[in-house]
Amino acid sequence: MIGVRWRNGYVGIPPFNAWPAARIVLLAAGGCPARRIAEIVRVDVSTVVRWRDRCAREGLAGLDDRPRSGRPSVHGPEVRLRIVATVTSTPPTPTTPGRTG
Repeated sequence: MIGVRWRNGYVGIPPFNAWPAARIVLLAAGGCPARRIAEIVRVDVSTVVRWRDRCAREGLAGLDDRPRSGRPSVHGPEVRLRIVATVTSTPPTPTTPGRTG
């Protein structure tokens, strides 16, 4: 998958939400029945069939997310990355007001 450009900007490794679909497709290519794949990946059988068929029709590009209905994003990817970096960083050491050292 190295060198694949996804619509959401990732290059190489697919985004996190593509992994279940990728597992489904790989298990199906190995001859695993849809019901067993659903048990392994912990999804409904209809999800397995949908991803398997979509990948058969569209190839690797079929693993990419489709545009979703609903309110469009307010912030771009740069802002979202800054937010994720902020909330996943180590918090500053708490201090008690009025105390030193």
